[in-house]
Amino acid sequence: MQQQRSLLVALALGIPGYGWLLVAPSAGPSWLSEVVLTTLLLGLPVWALTCVRDESPVVRPWLVPLTTGLAMFPLGHFVGTAGGLLGLGERGFAGFVGDVLVLVGYPFLLLGLLAALAVHVRGLRLTVCLDGLTGALAGAAVATLAVAPLLPAIGDGTWAQVPLLAFPFLDAALVAASLGALALVGLAHGRQFGLWAVALVVLAAAHLVQVERFASGAAVPAWSHALVGLALALLSVGALGHGAQRPDRLAGSRALGVPALSSVAAVAVLPVAPDWQVNPLPTLLALATLVCAAARFVRAFLQLRELAAVKEMALTDELTGIPNRRALYLHLDTMLALADDDAELKPGDDGTFAVALIDLDHFKEVNDTLGHATGDALLKGVVARFGAKLEELETPYLFARLGGDEFAVVLHEATSRNAALMVGEALQESLAEPLRLPDAELHAHASIGLAVAPRHGRTRSEILFAADAAMYAAKTSGDAVRFHAPSHDEKTQQLGLSEELHRALDRRELVVEYLPVESAEGHLVGVEALVRWDHPERGLLLPADFLPAAERYRLTNAIAQRVLEIALGDLERWRAHGVTVSLTVNLSTSDLRDEAIVNLVAEALLGNDVPASALTLDIPEAALAEDPDRVTDVIRSLKGLGVRLALDDYGTGGTGLARLHELPFHALKLDGRFARDAAVDARSTGVVKSAIDLAHALGMRIVAEGVEDRRAAERLRELGCDELQGWHVGRPAAATEVEARMSRSSGGKHRLPVPEQSTRLPEQPAVPVTRPEVQRRR
Repeated sequence: MQQQRSLLVALALGIPGYGWLLVAPSAGPSWLSEVVLTTLLLGLPVWALTCVRDESPVVRPWLVPLTTGLAMFPLGHFVGTAGGLLGLGERGFAGFVGDVLVLVGYPFLLLGLLAALAVHVRGLRLTVCLDGLTGALAGAAVATLAVAPLLPAIGDGTWAQVPLLAFPFLDAALVAASLGALALVGLAHGRQFGLWAVALVVLAAAHLVQVERFASGAAVPAWSHALVGLALALLSVGALGHGAQRPDRLAGSRALGVPALSSVAAVAVLPVAPDWQVNPLPTLLALATLVCAAARFVRAFLQLRELAAVKEMALTDELTGIPNRRALYLHLDTMLALADDDAELKPGDDGTFAVALIDLDHFKEVNDTLGHATGDALLKGVVARFGAKLEELETPYLFARLGGDEFAVVLHEATSRNAALMVGEALQESLAEPLRLPDAELHAHASIGLAVAPRHGRTRSEILFAADAAMYAAKTSGDAVRFHAPSHDEKTQQLGLSEELHRALDRRELVVEYLPVESAEGHLVGVEALVRWDHPERGLLLPADFLPAAERYRLTNAIAQRVLEIALGDLERWRAHGVTVSLTVNLSTSDLRDEAIVNLVAEALLGNDVPASALTLDIPEAALAEDPDRVTDVIRSLKGLGVRLALDDYGTGGTGLARLHELPFHALKLDGRFARDAAVDARSTGVVKSAIDLAHALGMRIVAEGVEDRRAAERLRELGCDELQGWHVGRPAAATEVEARMSRSSGGKHRLPVPEQSTRLPEQPAVPVTRPEVQRRR
């Protein structure tokens, strides 16, 4: 507000002065109006911009060069008029010096315009250079044509007239540059360029009037100085434009307006330009403008061709060459929009089009036994078979690869159950003969699920959900092809739950509770993060209620990301207040089969000021038995981040001594069933003792899970357990409750603030420990 007030004060002070020059320029002595008043009026915008630069908290890199350029106008005017009145130097010399000073300001004005443009345009691009050059050449051609008739009338053509003739050319170039900048960034982001263009047009008009009067030998009118002052005032107002609005890319078709208008101007100049022998400049500049405009249009054509190629690549599967998931989504959205427009179905029709989801059976075994190269060849062979069969059926379709061994077919004219099943069975028949691959000859098998829209869904997610349910039913039942039949069995409930879980992740309904971990001496040494779903209707859900669906529909990575985001944020806050506990986060078997988990953990650590060694990742023992080579690679990559790794649920998966020795675990977490029975069962005691001795021999710590009573805790301490966790140590609790315990354990030394992000939960009744909770905690 203060900066705007400064400009308003300057303009308010200038209005009477501009009126004086326009209405009564001859009143009073000449030195008062021509030297003092005009110089002050021209200097008011400079003073206002100086105040803006000093007061504004917003960084505007164009203010300094723009202020410098504007300052040259009152300075040059004062030197020229005052020197002329005082008779300094030879005749016309003072005016020449004044004009040169004003000309010095033009490069600064151009620099200010470029600085403002640089805020909006990231990097100097070829198109920007071409547009700027084309506009400048066109402006110069028009200015040359306008000044050409005045050239014969300009005095004796001495050096004193050169600066005066340069003004119209420079004004035209700046007008073209500002209009080009406006076209490039768009009106919404570049209003200041439009205002600058108007100001420069006013300035050019004033200079043309002054050149014409000087050429005719008449006195330069005082009101032309008022126009110059008005132009400077408009330039200063435009300088208030903000640089915060920064588009990610240049304007689209609007950018072509610069070369288009420049071409029109050049074509208009050519027929009315003076003869080549009289003055070749207008013709040369117009031809140069057309050459630059042609280069700009060629560049635009090449960019459009590149954009089309990139768009095609973005919608094409790299391995098979057929459309990918993104292309399928766009196609389904179009088909569903057409289905909404034509909602009435013909008799016997179930919908307006069908969707088939296809999943190859036992594809993972092919990759594991014969290698990924053979797996890729198998996928290409299946795509060729399906594509040939669809062409043979002569039915409109879109065939896409969703990823891995999953495919989808949109059948445009399969409007009934029988028609969809016929196509599905034909696709199955295409796989009857074995596929001859470079290194093997294999039979491919597929499970196909079919659904029709709008009967089974009116949105993309609904129709894919229905087709996926049918495919899953085909896979589990042994049928080759299944048509969607809505039911309320367990699998369908998991599908519905997965959709809810997608929305829960978007709405940040997943929260975290912390299970305390104690040392054998009874000190709080760490916490384990346990995910909960704060369901808006069903209340607080434990992991056993939703992790199976998350595993099935590949949502475990998103859940792990949410847990790491919350838990590492809490850990960072605790450590900042002197509480140096460690944090444990559980990973699922699905997480460990995907190398993306490594980047996910790395990004979470980089986003929080927490040492990697403060984070422990629990690896379920069952994961070591599934795809062991890939899981081992992921485990070693995680270890490379500097985090600690613990083998969770030890004793349930039969991990051999050799595997324990080669994998980089720093702790074994003894399964809860052994901890519970250690105090009352001799066999369990022996197992626990053996596990403790083995862990210590391998240089690992041993953590006992599921410690529920004092007797078991004491027995585990006697046997040599390093750390204990379970309901005897502490129940899972929200961050605020854990922080209260931290404060008590430090004697009130650490006063932790209330966490900024919500990890607090509503009051819940005590939930009894169940085996699913122990086995499915995250």
